[in-house]
Amino acid sequence: TSQEDEPQFSLLSEKDAVTGRMTDIIDRAQKEINIAASRRKLARIVFDFADLMKRALKKGVKIQILTEVPEDGDNLPRIIEESTLPGKLLELKYTDELPSHYLVVDGAEMMFSTSTKDDADNSSLWTNNRSFMALIQKSFDDAWRTSMSWNRVAVGHISEKTAVVHSRN
Repeated sequence: TSQEDEPQFSLLSEKDAVTGRMTDIIDRAQKEINIAASRRKLARIVFDFADLMKRALKKGVKIQILTEVPEDGDNLPRIIEESTLPGKLLELKYTDELPSHYLVVDGAEMMFSTSTKDDADNSSLWTNNRSFMALIQKSFDDAWRTSMSWNRVAVGHISEKTAVVHSRN
């Protein structure tokens, strides 16, 4: 096997390196992109990669996004829809327990944030290691199953939203 076929891990700490690698893996997406991120990190991802996400959606790539329950009025769905493409291939759900911050593409590559804080630390781990990605994908799938679709959340009913999410666990 070639070196590219072997499982690899790369710790990327410079913002340009992280952005470049994310650009590459989103661009290579063929089937699905799964994103788990805080609301602040998600807004940054959508801002930085909207054109690539739009192109992926046009290719028929399914995008699933998992983020935190909003604490007040929620304009994130509108921002995502305006930045990418409205439609059934992009789904946004809320969870009260965000497992960590990561992006998995086609189960083949992933970026895993080394920080769950919304600070300036851009360090991320890139990998194509199938075993590691299987663990992360299971975490995403479990959180996805117990999360709530954004369109079931009415603005102004945040305490009810949180109660609904908690009651589903």
